[in-house]
Amino acid sequence: MNSYYKDSFIFFREACSKMDENITKEVIIQISLNLALGFERLLKGILVDKNPIFILVDPSFENSFKALFQDLPLYVKDNKKTPEKDGNQDTITFRTSVIRAKSFSKIVLGNESKLFAISKARDIIAHSELKYLDLNLLESIIKVDFINVIEDFSKELEIPLVKFVGGNKSKLSKISILSEKNLFLKIDKLIAHHKSVWEEHKNHEGYVTKQKKVTSSLALSKYTGTIKCPACLQTAIVQLKPISEYDSFLEQNILLRYDVTALICKFCKLNTRDLAILNALGIPNESINKACVSCEDRLTSNESGICNDCEKKSNDLLWF
Repeated sequence: MNSYYKDSFIFFREACSKMDENITKEVIIQISLNLALGFERLLKGILVDKNPIFILVDPSFENSFKALFQDLPLYVKDNKKTPEKDGNQDTITFRTSVIRAKSFSKIVLGNESKLFAISKARDIIAHSELKYLDLNLLESIIKVDFINVIEDFSKELEIPLVKFVGGNKSKLSKISILSEKNLFLKIDKLIAHHKSVWEEHKNHEGYVTKQKKVTSSLALSKYTGTIKCPACLQTAIVQLKPISEYDSFLEQNILLRYDVTALICKFCKLNTRDLAILNALGIPNESINKACVSCEDRLTSNESGICNDCEKKSNDLLWF
Protein backbone atom coordinates (compact mmCIF):
# COMPACT_ATOMS: atom_id res chain seq x y z
CA MET A 1 0.00 0.00 0.00
CA ASN A 2 1.57 3.30 -1.07
CA SER A 3 1.96 6.29 1.25
CA TYR A 4 -0.72 8.35 -0.49
CA TYR A 5 -3.38 5.86 0.61
CA LYS A 6 -2.00 5.82 4.15
CA ASP A 7 -1.99 9.63 4.30
CA SER A 8 -5.59 9.78 3.07
CA PHE A 9 -6.77 7.69 6.04
CA ILE A 10 -5.75 10.48 8.45
CA PHE A 11 -8.00 13.05 6.80
CA PHE A 12 -10.93 10.69 6.18
CA ARG A 13 -11.03 9.51 9.80
CA GLU A 14 -10.82 13.08 11.05
CA ALA A 15 -13.78 14.02 8.81
CA CYS A 16 -15.77 10.98 9.97
CA SER A 17 -15.29 11.86 13.63
CA LYS A 18 -17.11 15.16 13.05
CA MET A 19 -20.01 13.82 10.95
CA ASP A 20 -23.43 13.86 12.57
CA GLU A 21 -27.10 14.08 11.63
CA ASN A 22 -27.09 17.78 12.57
CA ILE A 23 -23.98 19.75 11.63
CA THR A 24 -23.31 23.49 11.61
CA LYS A 25 -21.92 25.58 8.78
CA GLU A 26 -18.54 25.64 10.48
CA VAL A 27 -18.43 21.85 10.76
CA ILE A 28 -19.51 21.41 7.11
CA ILE A 29 -16.58 23.60 6.05
CA GLN A 30 -14.08 21.70 8.21
CA ILE A 31 -15.33 18.29 7.06
CA SER A 32 -15.26 19.40 3.41
CA LEU A 33 -11.64 20.48 3.75
CA ASN A 34 -10.64 17.15 5.28
CA LEU A 35 -12.53 15.22 2.60
CA ALA A 36 -10.76 17.23 -0.10
CA LEU A 37 -7.35 16.46 1.40
CA GLY A 38 -8.32 12.80 1.79
CA PHE A 39 -9.73 12.32 -1.70
CA GLU A 40 -6.83 14.10 -3.41
CA ARG A 41 -4.40 11.69 -1.74
CA LEU A 42 -6.62 8.72 -2.52
CA LEU A 43 -6.70 9.67 -6.22
CA LYS A 44 -2.94 10.13 -6.29
CA GLY A 45 -2.59 6.75 -4.61
CA ILE A 46 -4.53 5.20 -7.50
CA LEU A 47 -2.24 6.92 -10.01
CA VAL A 48 0.95 5.98 -8.15
CA ASP A 49 -0.14 2.33 -8.21
CA LYS A 50 -0.22 2.55 -12.01
CA ASN A 51 2.84 4.72 -12.52
CA PRO A 52 4.33 7.32 -10.14
CA ILE A 53 5.12 9.58 -13.10
CA PHE A 54 1.36 10.18 -13.53
CA ILE A 55 1.21 12.48 -10.48
CA LEU A 56 4.13 14.73 -11.46
CA VAL A 57 3.53 18.19 -12.90
CA ASP A 58 6.61 17.62 -15.05
CA PRO A 59 6.61 13.93 -16.07
CA SER A 60 9.54 14.25 -18.48
CA PHE A 61 12.32 11.72 -18.11
CA GLU A 62 14.88 14.42 -17.38
CA ASN A 63 12.84 15.54 -14.39
CA SER A 64 11.10 12.35 -13.25
CA PHE A 65 14.22 10.23 -12.77
CA LYS A 66 15.61 12.92 -10.45
CA ALA A 67 12.31 13.46 -8.63
CA LEU A 68 11.47 9.79 -8.09
CA PHE A 69 14.86 8.15 -7.57
CA GLN A 70 16.64 10.48 -5.20
CA ASP A 71 17.93 7.61 -3.04
CA LEU A 72 19.57 5.74 -5.92
CA PRO A 73 23.05 6.47 -7.30
CA LEU A 74 22.37 7.94 -10.73
CA TYR A 75 25.12 8.66 -13.23
CA VAL A 76 25.72 10.69 -16.33
CA LYS A 77 28.57 10.78 -18.88
CA ASP A 78 32.00 9.63 -17.68
CA ASN A 79 30.41 7.87 -14.62
CA LYS A 80 30.03 11.18 -12.90
CA LYS A 81 27.17 11.30 -10.43
CA THR A 82 24.24 13.49 -11.44
CA PRO A 83 24.10 16.99 -10.02
CA GLU A 84 22.53 17.23 -6.60
CA LYS A 85 19.46 18.96 -8.03
CA ASP A 86 16.47 16.86 -6.92
CA GLY A 87 14.20 17.63 -9.80
CA ASN A 88 10.73 19.16 -9.63
CA GLN A 89 8.66 17.05 -7.20
CA ASP A 90 5.51 19.17 -7.54
CA THR A 91 2.41 17.03 -8.05
CA ILE A 92 -0.76 17.65 -10.03
CA THR A 93 -3.88 19.34 -8.66
CA PHE A 94 -6.96 17.63 -7.23
CA ARG A 95 -8.91 18.35 -10.42
CA THR A 96 -6.21 16.90 -12.66
CA SER A 97 -6.00 13.88 -10.36
CA VAL A 98 -9.72 13.23 -10.96
CA ILE A 99 -9.31 13.54 -14.72
CA ARG A 100 -6.38 11.10 -14.80
CA ALA A 101 -7.60 8.62 -12.17
CA LYS A 102 -10.99 8.08 -13.86
CA SER A 103 -9.12 6.23 -16.61
CA PHE A 104 -8.19 3.56 -14.06
CA SER A 105 -11.15 3.57 -11.65
CA LYS A 106 -14.85 3.00 -12.27
CA ILE A 107 -15.59 4.58 -8.90
CA VAL A 108 -13.80 7.80 -9.82
CA LEU A 109 -15.57 7.83 -13.17
CA GLY A 110 -18.98 7.31 -11.57
CA ASN A 111 -18.43 10.01 -8.94
CA GLU A 112 -16.59 12.58 -11.03
CA SER A 113 -19.08 15.40 -10.39
CA LYS A 114 -19.00 14.90 -6.61
CA LEU A 115 -15.20 14.88 -6.57
CA PHE A 116 -15.09 18.07 -8.66
CA ALA A 117 -17.55 19.67 -6.20
CA ILE A 118 -15.26 18.80 -3.27
CA SER A 119 -12.25 20.12 -5.20
CA LYS A 120 -14.04 23.40 -5.92
CA ALA A 121 -15.03 23.72 -2.25
CA ARG A 122 -11.40 23.24 -1.16
CA ASP A 123 -10.28 26.02 -3.54
CA ILE A 124 -12.95 28.39 -2.19
CA ILE A 125 -12.08 27.60 1.43
CA ALA A 126 -8.39 28.20 0.75
CA HIS A 127 -8.53 31.20 -1.57
CA SER A 128 -11.93 32.93 -1.61
CA GLU A 129 -14.86 34.14 0.48
CA LEU A 130 -16.84 31.37 2.18
CA LYS A 131 -20.12 32.86 0.96
CA TYR A 132 -19.39 31.24 -2.41
CA LEU A 133 -19.61 27.73 -0.96
CA ASP A 134 -22.63 25.61 -1.91
CA LEU A 135 -23.30 24.47 1.64
CA ASN A 136 -26.43 22.47 0.73
CA LEU A 137 -24.53 20.44 -1.85
CA LEU A 138 -21.62 19.86 0.52
CA GLU A 139 -23.95 18.79 3.34
CA SER A 140 -25.63 16.31 1.00
CA ILE A 141 -22.27 14.87 -0.11
CA ILE A 142 -21.15 14.57 3.52
CA LYS A 143 -24.33 13.01 4.90
CA VAL A 144 -25.77 11.03 2.00
CA ASP A 145 -22.98 10.19 -0.45
CA PHE A 146 -19.69 9.90 1.40
CA ILE A 147 -20.17 6.50 3.08
CA ASN A 148 -21.41 4.94 -0.19
CA VAL A 149 -18.52 6.37 -2.22
CA ILE A 150 -15.85 5.38 0.28
CA GLU A 151 -17.34 1.86 0.59
CA ASP A 152 -17.09 1.54 -3.19
CA PHE A 153 -13.44 2.66 -3.13
CA SER A 154 -12.78 0.20 -0.30
CA LYS A 155 -14.08 -2.68 -2.43
CA GLU A 156 -12.40 -1.58 -5.64
CA LEU A 157 -9.00 -1.05 -4.02
CA GLU A 158 -9.38 -4.02 -1.65
CA ILE A 159 -8.57 -1.83 1.35
CA PRO A 160 -10.58 -2.54 4.54
CA LEU A 161 -13.26 0.10 5.13
CA VAL A 162 -12.10 0.55 8.72
CA LYS A 163 -8.88 2.12 7.38
CA PHE A 164 -10.94 4.95 5.90
CA VAL A 165 -13.66 5.48 8.51
CA GLY A 166 -12.31 3.96 11.72
CA GLY A 167 -15.17 2.72 13.90
CA ASN A 168 -17.72 5.07 12.34
CA LYS A 169 -19.30 2.79 9.71
CA SER A 170 -22.60 2.23 11.55
CA LYS A 171 -22.95 5.92 12.42
CA LEU A 172 -22.28 7.03 8.85
CA SER A 173 -24.72 4.50 7.39
CA LYS A 174 -27.50 5.69 9.71
CA ILE A 175 -26.81 9.34 8.83
CA SER A 176 -26.92 8.47 5.13
CA ILE A 177 -30.25 6.63 5.49
CA LEU A 178 -31.86 9.40 7.56
CA SER A 179 -30.63 12.14 5.19
CA GLU A 180 -31.63 10.42 1.93
CA LYS A 181 -34.50 12.30 0.27
CA ASN A 182 -35.40 9.64 -2.30
CA LEU A 183 -37.64 7.14 -0.51
CA PHE A 184 -36.66 4.12 -2.59
CA LEU A 185 -32.95 4.87 -2.29
CA LYS A 186 -33.48 5.27 1.44
CA ILE A 187 -35.11 1.83 1.62
CA ASP A 188 -32.30 0.28 -0.44
CA LYS A 189 -29.72 1.76 1.94
CA LEU A 190 -31.72 0.67 4.99
CA ILE A 191 -31.98 -2.92 3.74
CA ALA A 192 -28.30 -3.06 2.73
CA HIS A 193 -27.12 -1.70 6.07
CA HIS A 194 -29.12 -4.16 8.16
CA LYS A 195 -28.21 -7.05 5.89
CA SER A 196 -24.56 -6.27 6.68
CA VAL A 197 -25.38 -6.11 10.42
CA TRP A 198 -26.88 -9.60 10.19
CA GLU A 199 -23.87 -10.96 8.29
CA GLU A 200 -21.60 -9.50 10.95
CA HIS A 201 -23.46 -11.01 13.93
CA LYS A 202 -25.04 -14.26 12.74
CA ASN A 203 -22.01 -16.45 13.45
CA HIS A 204 -21.45 -15.14 16.97
CA GLU A 205 -21.95 -17.95 19.47
CA GLY A 206 -25.47 -18.02 20.89
CA TYR A 207 -26.60 -14.93 18.98
CA VAL A 208 -29.25 -16.56 16.78
CA THR A 209 -30.67 -18.65 19.63
CA LYS A 210 -31.03 -15.61 21.85
CA GLN A 211 -32.79 -13.53 19.19
CA LYS A 212 -35.18 -16.41 18.41
CA LYS A 213 -36.25 -16.54 22.06
CA VAL A 214 -36.76 -12.78 22.25
CA THR A 215 -38.73 -12.75 18.99
CA SER A 216 -40.95 -15.68 20.02
CA SER A 217 -41.79 -13.94 23.29
CA LEU A 218 -42.66 -10.63 21.60
CA ALA A 219 -44.74 -12.34 18.93
CA LEU A 220 -47.47 -13.32 21.40
CA SER A 221 -48.06 -9.75 22.57
CA LYS A 222 -51.43 -8.26 21.70
CA TYR A 223 -51.57 -6.45 18.34
CA THR A 224 -48.21 -7.87 17.36
CA GLY A 225 -47.33 -10.22 14.54
CA THR A 226 -44.41 -11.74 12.67
CA ILE A 227 -43.21 -11.65 9.06
CA LYS A 228 -40.03 -12.46 7.17
CA CYS A 229 -37.59 -9.56 7.59
CA PRO A 230 -36.91 -7.83 4.23
CA ALA A 231 -33.24 -7.38 5.16
CA CYS A 232 -32.00 -10.59 6.78
CA LEU A 233 -34.95 -12.90 5.92
CA GLN A 234 -35.29 -13.98 9.56
CA THR A 235 -38.48 -13.65 11.62
CA ALA A 236 -39.27 -10.01 12.36
CA ILE A 237 -41.88 -8.40 14.60
CA VAL A 238 -44.59 -6.10 13.26
CA GLN A 239 -46.64 -3.91 15.57
CA LEU A 240 -50.24 -3.58 14.46
CA LYS A 241 -53.09 -1.14 14.82
CA PRO A 242 -56.56 -2.70 14.48
CA ILE A 243 -58.89 -0.77 12.17
CA SER A 244 -62.58 -1.39 12.88
CA GLU A 245 -65.98 0.19 12.30
CA TYR A 246 -69.19 0.07 14.29
CA ASP A 247 -71.92 -2.20 12.92
CA SER A 248 -75.25 -0.76 14.01
CA PHE A 249 -77.10 -4.02 13.26
CA LEU A 250 -74.79 -6.15 15.39
CA GLU A 251 -74.24 -3.22 17.77
CA GLN A 252 -70.53 -3.89 17.96
CA ASN A 253 -67.24 -2.93 16.36
CA ILE A 254 -66.22 -5.11 13.42
CA LEU A 255 -62.50 -5.58 12.74
CA LEU A 256 -61.72 -4.58 9.15
CA ARG A 257 -57.95 -4.93 8.98
CA TYR A 258 -54.66 -4.27 10.70
CA ASP A 259 -52.33 -1.40 9.81
CA VAL A 260 -48.61 -1.96 10.35
CA THR A 261 -47.16 0.74 12.62
CA ALA A 262 -43.66 -0.64 13.20
CA LEU A 263 -41.24 -3.23 11.87
CA ILE A 264 -38.68 -4.60 14.34
CA CYS A 265 -36.12 -7.31 13.65
CA LYS A 266 -34.03 -8.50 16.56
CA PHE A 267 -31.68 -10.40 14.25
CA CYS A 268 -30.40 -7.52 12.07
CA LYS A 269 -31.54 -4.63 14.33
CA LEU A 270 -33.88 -3.19 11.69
CA ASN A 271 -36.33 -0.96 13.55
CA THR A 272 -38.54 1.54 11.76
CA ARG A 273 -41.80 3.34 12.47
CA ASP A 274 -41.55 5.47 9.34
CA LEU A 275 -44.97 5.06 7.74
CA ALA A 276 -43.66 6.02 4.30
CA ILE A 277 -41.11 3.20 4.46
CA LEU A 278 -43.65 0.74 5.86
CA ASN A 279 -46.13 1.63 3.11
CA ALA A 280 -43.45 1.34 0.42
CA LEU A 281 -42.45 -2.09 1.71
CA GLY A 282 -46.09 -3.04 1.18
CA ILE A 283 -46.38 -5.66 3.91
CA PRO A 284 -49.61 -7.57 3.09
CA ASN A 285 -51.93 -8.48 5.93
CA GLU A 286 -52.12 -12.07 4.82
CA SER A 287 -48.36 -12.49 5.29
CA ILE A 288 -48.50 -11.46 8.95
CA ASN A 289 -48.84 -14.03 11.70
CA LYS A 290 -50.74 -12.26 14.49
CA ALA A 291 -51.52 -13.23 18.06
CA CYS A 292 -55.14 -14.34 18.19
CA VAL A 293 -57.27 -11.48 19.55
CA SER A 294 -59.51 -14.02 21.26
CA CYS A 295 -57.20 -16.40 23.09
CA GLU A 296 -53.93 -14.45 22.64
CA ASP A 297 -52.28 -17.84 22.73
CA ARG A 298 -51.79 -18.80 19.10
CA LEU A 299 -50.56 -17.06 15.98
CA THR A 300 -52.81 -16.62 12.98
CA SER A 301 -52.74 -14.91 9.59
CA ASN A 302 -56.55 -14.89 9.35
CA GLU A 303 -57.96 -11.50 8.36
CA SER A 304 -60.38 -11.75 11.28
CA GLY A 305 -57.49 -11.81 13.72
CA ILE A 306 -58.96 -14.93 15.33
CA CYS A 307 -57.17 -18.25 15.13
CA ASN A 308 -58.80 -21.31 13.54
CA ASP A 309 -59.48 -23.01 16.90
CA CYS A 310 -61.27 -19.96 18.31
CA GLU A 311 -63.26 -19.51 15.09
CA LYS A 312 -64.33 -23.17 15.27
CA LYS A 313 -65.44 -22.77 18.90
CA SER A 314 -67.38 -19.64 17.96
CA ASN A 315 -69.09 -21.40 15.05
CA ASP A 316 -69.96 -24.39 17.23
CA LEU A 317 -71.68 -22.10 19.73
CA LEU A 318 -73.85 -20.63 16.96
CA TRP A 319 -75.46 -24.05 16.36
CA PHE A 320 -76.85 -24.25 19.89
